[in-house]
Amino acid sequence: MKQRPEKLEDMQQLVLAIARALVDIPDAVVVDARVAGETTTLSLRVAPEEVGKVIGKQGRLAQSIRVLLGAVGMKHQHRYTLHILQEHDVETSTEERGEEAFPGGRNR
Repeated sequence: MKQRPEKLEDMQQLVLAIARALVDIPDAVVVDARVAGETTTLSLRVAPEEVGKVIGKQGRLAQSIRVLLGAVGMKHQHRYTLHILQEHDVETSTEERGEEAFPGGRNR
């Protein structure tokens, strides 16, 4: 089943809303999506000092977000994965694509 754009946007907005509620600098939260066949990878970026706030103790918050993505994915018949990018991940992934790490500091 092909991923419809409005469902992808809904999933990005879901992760964005959850992450913004958890951090002190909500304007630094960015969620990018990459669709590959039946799987969509959502990459979450936050300010470097706030990564722990979205991961949580022993990764519980991150795992809870992934559970929500799995539940919605069952309804959409599509698989969603979540990557929480840390500072060195952001530099590497954006350098490979020739982009700025936090372009303009704005969200998508």
